[in-house]
Amino acid sequence: FSPMIQAIVDDPMQGVSDAASVLAMVFDLSEDVFVAQQLARLYIFAANWKEATTYAKIITNKKPDNSFLWDTFGNVFKGQVVAHLTECIKEEGTVSPEDATCVIDLALHGLEIFRKEQSVSQDDMANINHAGFFGEIEVTVRLLDYLTYVDGLEDNEELRRFLVDSHYVPPKLEYLGQERIQKIKGIQEQVIQVMR
Repeated sequence: FSPMIQAIVDDPMQGVSDAASVLAMVFDLSEDVFVAQQLARLYIFAANWKEATTYAKIITNKKPDNSFLWDTFGNVFKGQVVAHLTECIKEEGTVSPEDATCVIDLALHGLEIFRKEQSVSQDDMANINHAGFFGEIEVTVRLLDYLTYVDGLEDNEELRRFLVDSHYVPPKLEYLGQERIQKIKGIQEQVIQVMR
């Protein structure tokens, strides 16, 4: 963040909400997408996912041909997946079907956005941005880590079989639905493409 925004964030009498107010005021006056990008990043830092998503949508709608703005949007989802994974690690237990569905959807949406970032970056050869590739790999790794906390996949061999065997779905995972399951199983091919 800029020194002024960082000083507001660090000030115990002000904090993130005051910094966000300043950035929001500047954005309202200027309509500069890069100010809104900083606001989205501030909300990511503060784990305010709703506001981070709002501003990430604004910036990518205003400048859909800027891969760096798509990276900020992807980081909204990556941050949420990391936060859920961190919570799982602290609690050391399995996650509910509702939580598993939510986090898997967040990860899959994040992967789509990072792929969009890659596409936009490849269309703009003057501003190559490799962050989308790294973002996709990181979300994939975090999702795989998270899946080890899902009831029915705690065993690494069971998780491997689920990911590799195109027809195998553990009975405990049928609640995920066919579309979501196929997207998870398709991650392997996507990672191979990213690594090329």
